[in-house]
Order: sequence, then C-alpha cells, then structure tokens
Amino acid sequence: MGLPMIDQGPVLLRIADSIAHLTLNRPDVSNGMNVELLNALCDAIMVCHGEPDIRAILLTGEGKNFHTSVGFPTDRLGGLRLARAKR
Repeated sequence: MGLPMIDQGPVLLRIADSIAHLTLNRPDVSNGMNVELLNALCDAIMVCHGEPDIRAILLTGEGKNFHTSVGFPTDRLGGLRLARAKR
C-alpha cells in the first residue's frame, strides 16, 4: 500500500522523502481562505498525522500568491470542522 496522495480539490497532498507537501489550490482567488479550504487543510493535516513516516509538512500555495485573505465572514463558521488529534 502506498502513501496517501490528494491530487485534486482545494488542498493538494504529495509525500516524498518523509516530507508532506501541502498546496493551497485556489489560485483563481489567490488562495483566499474559505470554509471548504480550511476543512480540506484540516483533513490533509490529519492524513499526515496518521502517517508515522512523515517528518515534516511543507505548506505552499498554487499560483503567484501563497495566501491573501480570509474569504468568508467570521460569523459564518457553522460549516467549519476542526480536527482534534489524539495519540
């Protein structure tokens, strides 16, 4: 069984040489944060958390900007899932 990979959606995940490469993948809006992106980022981090061979996480952004803004009103966080890590 191979290492997990996410190759589509708001957050991409690639693992190489014990490094998880997470890429914010909303270049059309300069990787602006929204609930979908934040949930996908939490999910990808939890995937990494479950892989004992991962030693580091590198977070990058697709396109010319890493990240520019929050793309949702802070009073509309009802759809947000926050993962809780348990060891």
